[in-house]
Amino acid sequence: MAGNGDESREFSRCEALTSAQLDLALGRSNVIHAACSWAPASRTFLSRSHTLVRYRMADDDKTVGKPAKNSETNR
Repeated sequence: MAGNGDESREFSRCEALTSAQLDLALGRSNVIHAACSWAPASRTFLSRSHTLVRYRMADDDKTVGKPAKNSETNR
């Protein structure tokens, strides 16, 4: 039974880390999932994991460091 009485909470999911990364972070082997409490540290973890996801997605189109197609080169 989860929760007290009719009290229910929404859960946030973080899928930014692989099992191998969770193994390393938690110092254990074969970690598939982990849960955080509602403490301030958990909110910090979720905030930083969202930042990591945005960072990883920033160059999904692989254009960083490449010249624009219509730019002129100076020779």
